[in-house]
Amino acid sequence: MSSNIEEIALHKHAEEALKISGFYVLMNRSIPDYRDGFKVCHRRILWAMYKLKAFSNSKPLKYARIVGDVVGKYHPHGDTAVKEAGETLVNASEPLIEGHGEWGDFEEKAGAARYIECRLTKYAENYLLDPDYLACIPMVDTYDGSFEEPVYLPAKLPNLLLNGSEGVATGAKNTIPSFSKKSVIKLVKKGLQGKQITPKLCLSTLEFNFPFGGESVTSENELLEFYKTGIGTISLTPTYTLDKNIISINSFAPRFKIASFFDKILACKEVKDVNDRRQGETILIEVTLKGKTKQERETFFNTTFKKIITTKLPCRVHVNIRQDDGEEVSFKSTSIPEIVNEWLTWRKILEKRVIKRLVNIEKEGFKQQKWLMFAIKHKPVFDKSLKKNDPGAYVKKVLDIEEDQINFIFELRLKRFAKLEIKKIREKALEHKDRIVTLKKEFSNVSKRISKQLK
Repeated sequence: MSSNIEEIALHKHAEEALKISGFYVLMNRSIPDYRDGFKVCHRRILWAMYKLKAFSNSKPLKYARIVGDVVGKYHPHGDTAVKEAGETLVNASEPLIEGHGEWGDFEEKAGAARYIECRLTKYAENYLLDPDYLACIPMVDTYDGSFEEPVYLPAKLPNLLLNGSEGVATGAKNTIPSFSKKSVIKLVKKGLQGKQITPKLCLSTLEFNFPFGGESVTSENELLEFYKTGIGTISLTPTYTLDKNIISINSFAPRFKIASFFDKILACKEVKDVNDRRQGETILIEVTLKGKTKQERETFFNTTFKKIITTKLPCRVHVNIRQDDGEEVSFKSTSIPEIVNEWLTWRKILEKRVIKRLVNIEKEGFKQQKWLMFAIKHKPVFDKSLKKNDPGAYVKKVLDIEEDQINFIFELRLKRFAKLEIKKIREKALEHKDRIVTLKKEFSNVSKRISKQLK
């Protein structure tokens, strides 16, 4: 009897342990955050590069150095997983890392981390790692409390749409296609103008854009159903041309298997020869047809060939909704329109945070310019204070000013007063005042301010 009870207790414990493990994988490894579009590992790579100052205008760093920082400081997992995550950031539709050396391609993996180098792209810097925006993002302690990391990055565009996401975890599979930057900006601007992002608006606005090419041959009804539900299958083909008896393939669609393509196409009696003319980043595969007449060639082209090159991309949209403290996380199945609408709501909140911070900075600058003008006006008092045992107490008694104002003036060193021009100080004070006015106007219409940033 006791043995059965122990077995039941162990079974329940195993079930609970599996649920906890699965939940952890979903929240922290396989499913992206809707705000910046990143899984935890990708975000940590970019954050580590930012902290290492691997900027777009700096010398590229060895990727082994970056992997070491990511694993040692932020992401205590295998270095192989971090290296592969970096490859996806280099070979993304909108690259976030600029790779130098052999970073892999459609078929090949990247070289060893000690041989390849990289730095951030301008897109990553401008749209994800802007210092003014990072200053408004919640930070949490790393796994051992030695460092801090952002809960999410302050994405100025819904990066999840630009670069898509794939992941598999307990009870959930996630595949989100990627779209062109131009079409995503167009959709976001429509949302900022007050339009509700609907499945039909996504259908008419968004255009697919995959890292190694390809185009959609999915029907409008199927695409609309995908946009409505977040579940669907997208049919894709490489891009190609037919010129007389030669079919030239010049891109690769997702899930396109080259080896399988060669086996199938060479087995066709209508095919005379296949030449793989790829070189470097240039994709070119030529298929020479036997057909003697134009009709024979076009029949093969429109039936057998198109069937062979068509691939299916099953899509299902899942995202994480993480609170600003980084602790409370919820996971949900959603759709592209829902993601964009929620992202727009969050984006406006972020912009208001940024404006408030900038206003406070300008107010501080304005205050300091006023203090400078005050110091120049009362320079004799400050000069005389230097002969006293407690200069600060003397100034405070004579001029009746606050402690922080006295400290600011003394830190400037009184000798610099003679070099300060009252006219330039007034001009700078007015600049601060003007910026405060401008920022407050923008606060009342953050949508317009956000729209101006999108290029």
